[in-house]
Amino acid sequence: METHDDEHMLTMDEKIPTKKISRRVIFWLLLFLTPIICLYVYAVMISPSKAFLPDTYIEIPKGHTLSETSVLLKERSIIRSETIFLFVVQRAGKEKGIQSGTYFFKEPASVFEVARRVMKAEYGIEQLKITLPEGITNKEMGDILTSKLPALDLLSFESLTREKEGYLFPDTYFFYTNATSGPVVMALEENFKKQTESIKREALDAGKDWKHIVIIASLLEEEAATQKDRELVAGIIEKRLEKKMPLQIDATLGYVTGRGSLELTVTDLRSESPYNTYTHRGLPPTPISNPGVDALKAALYPVSSPYLYYLSDKEGVIHYAKTFEEHKLNKTKYLR
Repeated sequence: METHDDEHMLTMDEKIPTKKISRRVIFWLLLFLTPIICLYVYAVMISPSKAFLPDTYIEIPKGHTLSETSVLLKERSIIRSETIFLFVVQRAGKEKGIQSGTYFFKEPASVFEVARRVMKAEYGIEQLKITLPEGITNKEMGDILTSKLPALDLLSFESLTREKEGYLFPDTYFFYTNATSGPVVMALEENFKKQTESIKREALDAGKDWKHIVIIASLLEEEAATQKDRELVAGIIEKRLEKKMPLQIDATLGYVTGRGSLELTVTDLRSESPYNTYTHRGLPPTPISNPGVDALKAALYPVSSPYLYYLSDKEGVIHYAKTFEEHKLNKTKYLR
């Protein structure tokens, strides 16, 4: 029994060094291989692509999925590995948070940096502050925008906005220097819808035609400078429409001739243009400018008054009249 026990103990003792040797081998192998594996992963998957071209612009279209974006970035040599890019974005919980737009990569970037930028819409492009004043026409908008944005084509802008006079919101915008006509027009339209949503709802709830309101608001932008005058002029316009009287607003003719009130000719006043509110009763066929919120509110809530006529003097002050005789006196008094 004693001999058997000694042999058993000896066998157990012999096994211990073998286990220790195996663990040491594994330890040293891991210690040696881990940095090599990490270096390989970084070099092949995480580091910037060697095929990257400096100063690269890339457009991520609106509605692009994460998978489609990863393919696009790989094709343009912005990233090395689609798999790692997908993994990084998904781990960040932003699988549906890829921001569309045009990105500028001046220098190569790691997959983590690329993922961070497209998740946070860091385009890497300078933004310009551009103010489009209330009452501005589409043509005037195009002139301002093309003078500031070198990539914006005027003919393209005019083509995209041809049927949208009155529905592009005048406001202060921040556009990227490489912005083109499509995204710019979309921003102007979307801002109009956003800024006028509640006013439009009020108009429709009151049974009023939205186009009617926008056209009158565009007239008010040209005819009156203060909110009080806008509301009074809106009331006069509505009254003349009810009485089927011609509006006789010079600004509607100016919209097509490019001339101011004092520059209009007899030929202009007798023209058959649908924008000639001297020869055609009713509103012009479209807005003649892009109105702001105040003008739209004045058009929606016109103020009733005893007046039927008005004119602006050389200082822009409006003088009202109840009758045509009073109006003629005002012309003599304030326009000479």
